Amino acid sequence: MRPLTFCLLVALSGCVEVAAEPDAGPLGGGTGTHDAGTNPGLDAGGDGGADAGSDVDAGVDAGTEPCAGVTCVSPPASHCVDSQRLEVFTAPGVCAQGQCQYASQLQTCASGCANDACVNNPCQGVTCAMPPPNVCDDATTLRSFAPAGTCTAGSCQYQATTTTCQFGCAAGQCVNDPCAGITCATPPASFCASATTLRTHAAAGTCAAGACTYAPSDTTCAFGCVNGACANDPCQGVSCTTPPARACLDTTTLRTWNSPGACASGSCAYTPTDTTCPFGCASGACLGD
Repeated sequence: MRPLTFCLLVALSGCVEVAAEPDAGPLGGGTGTHDAGTNPGLDAGGDGGADAGSDVDAGVDAGTEPCAGVTCVSPPASHCVDSQRLEVFTAPGVCAQGQCQYASQLQTCASGCANDACVNNPCQGVTCAMPPPNVCDDATTLRSFAPAGTCTAGSCQYQATTTTCQFGCAAGQCVNDPCAGITCATPPASFCASATTLRTHAAAGTCAAGACTYAPSDTTCAFGCVNGACANDPCQGVSCTTPPARACLDTTTLRTWNSPGACASGSCAYTPTDTTCPFGCASGACLGD
């Protein structure tokens, strides 16, 4: 007999050829297929095919898993949600039904969001430590600036302070007190304001605008003012006890002088006394005395 060929599905392909043995049959009678010869082959083929089919199904299931071999490492690009917020995606993501999903967060852009990115901060890296120079707003007002400022829109702003300068403002600074360090202890020399008036000044003065002034004082000089001083009394120390000598004014009149006399302007003056001489006057004396 011809061999029986059975095509069984084994690992998706292949045929198994099974030979049918001649049936001995009953004595004296014909030929046929032996169940034992065919059944073992069929059983083996059938069982083998079924087992192989189960393996194929498992392989098909594994091959069609939608997330098998999928790695989620390419998140979407960041984008502006509005003018101030940027949505940023993080990797890795997770796969669901064959699709990658990525977590995201919203960032607030201090300087605004544009072109799917936060606008750069114009003050980033700016250090405000160079204030403008001080300036005189007017003759007595100084404007100065804080040494450390703040950055706004890329520009530094410094707090300004105005100060009233007591002695004036010049060249961007308050003028120093012109009287600082000045001691007023050298008054002008005394002088004669007139022939009889002496002008002197206080020993301690006051400073104003860098100059010393001294209070004046006038004194009337009884004996006149000479070379910046009152003249001394010309009669001081003068003793008028030496009158002039007696003298005959004529042949009958004798003049004598009272002593002491009186000093005036440094000179002594004596009061005279005249006496009539009955016998005549000669050599400063009355004759006959």
